[in-house]
Amino acid sequence: MLLSLVVVLGLFGLAPISAFVRAVGGGPGPATGGGREPGRGDVTAKWFGVSIAGGEFGEASLPGIRGTDYVYPADQARSAYFASKGLTLARLPVRWERVQRAPLTPLDAGDLSAVRAALDAAHSGGQRVIVDLHNFGRYYGRPLGRDDATAFADVWERLAVELRNHPAIFGYELMNEPHDLPDGSNGWAQLAQEATTAIRKHDMSHWILVPGYHWQTAHLWPENNLSLEVRDPAGRLLYAAHQYFDANFSGRYRRGYDQEGATATVGVERLRPFLDWLAIRKARGILTEYGVPDTDPRWLEVLDRFLATLQSSAAIEGGLYWAAGPWWHDDPLAIEPRNGLDRPQMAVLSNYQSTR
Repeated sequence: MLLSLVVVLGLFGLAPISAFVRAVGGGPGPATGGGREPGRGDVTAKWFGVSIAGGEFGEASLPGIRGTDYVYPADQARSAYFASKGLTLARLPVRWERVQRAPLTPLDAGDLSAVRAALDAAHSGGQRVIVDLHNFGRYYGRPLGRDDATAFADVWERLAVELRNHPAIFGYELMNEPHDLPDGSNGWAQLAQEATTAIRKHDMSHWILVPGYHWQTAHLWPENNLSLEVRDPAGRLLYAAHQYFDANFSGRYRRGYDQEGATATVGVERLRPFLDWLAIRKARGILTEYGVPDTDPRWLEVLDRFLATLQSSAAIEGGLYWAAGPWWHDDPLAIEPRNGLDRPQMAVLSNYQSTR
């Protein structure tokens, strides 16, 4: 009876994951050693947050019509809600084709104004923001090569000049999930270095987030990023990974928990190669995407253990859940409140609050 009750309450966001874990027979063991319960005890200071999606939507229509094909959510109440849960970091996706309609040209005034409005809303709601160029290593669908380094550096230099003084800015994520580029991982490393150098001409204060090659996947990070070692004169660089827990790592979760081959520790296991890579290089990292569906409470235990590992790792600056935003509707990963109620995932996420 207790198990049934907790499962039902957990699905509706009314019971913490710790209650579910106790009901099924004891809490999870330590994720990285030290014997503490996930979400509790001594922690390394972290940032936790959520991607506020919308600016990357409508990729079939580029650049598209703002407000119809895509949107930069500018909602102080949304930011205040997530900040009240301890998720004080936001990630704002933008498309290169929208903020800069042609290479090496001025930024689009309309989109830049809309991005600033989103930053204003986040700031007034209590969130800092990562601006994320959500292009998968492409521009108008064409994969970027070494010859595109000048154009790639140019868009980031212009964005840094325009946004560096906004009080909401936390940092710049150079690209979302670069993959299948003509010059491979070596080419991506060069592009990332050029963009970093361009940003640092104007902004030595904010973080630069460098994604890994091959979809940023944490568990495949070492073999796909042998040459990724970006030099940052400001010393404020984070390597940005993503990790999902379904069988093909896509985050689509097309099948049930058992059919996806999931276990309670799948997230921790997939994170380990990235943590090892950071340790070898004495580098710092951040997870800018992860998420679980609301279809089975066992996914919440996966998320809990994963976040406990992030929280306890000295090499990790924080993590951002994917995703929230006004256009998700009934997506099972989305944590946008429905009918004024928290989504089930929030019972776990609110246990891992920003401490910076």
